[in-house]
Amino acid sequence: MKAKVRVLIADDHSVVRMGLASLLGTAKNVEIAGEAVNGEDAVRKTLKLKPDVVVMDIVMPKKDGVAATEEILAAAPETKVLILTTFGTSDDNAVRCSRRTGTRRRRLVRVQRGRDL
Repeated sequence: MKAKVRVLIADDHSVVRMGLASLLGTAKNVEIAGEAVNGEDAVRKTLKLKPDVVVMDIVMPKKDGVAATEEILAAAPETKVLILTTFGTSDDNAVRCSRRTGTRRRRLVRVQRGRDL
């Protein structure tokens, strides 16, 4: 049996964290390792909990997701980071953020409220 993928969810909105945890928790091969409420918390919990993947919002207080991702990848390069955001981030800005953090693969997904949510 394969080991579960351990995921840390980093978002400053509790409803987003709860929704992602609920959705990801339905997958048999996923374990929610923890949740972080801001960028500083994401770095601290990543180093403590050692998740396989961090789902990271870009716009957060105390330390934004881009700075937190850079710090996480420098300290724990084996950790994968999925940058996920919908709040006030243009496609160009999302691509710049992913390049700045050294993201190797980029995929922009457009969601239309009402149709996809």
